[in-house]
Amino acid sequence: PAAAHPRLYLQLGAFSSHENAQKLQSKVYQHSSYPVRIKEGLHNGTAIYRVQIGPIPTVDDSDKLVEKLENAGLGRPITAID
Repeated sequence: PAAAHPRLYLQLGAFSSHENAQKLQSKVYQHSSYPVRIKEGLHNGTAIYRVQIGPIPTVDDSDKLVEKLENAGLGRPITAID
């Protein structure tokens, strides 16, 4: 089952505009060797587009990527488990 093997992602932003999520996604691709996805969801009945990197295999890899993203001026991502 998927719940038995949670996957680690880093989330860099959440937008109500798909276009804005795509803009961030394009920037993030330049700084990550991991896939960058836009995960669509709902928040209070409104569409939301989350820009996430991953899955990332280990917490150590995640910590290194967080530092790289911060140094690139992309802010501090939050950890997301899927």
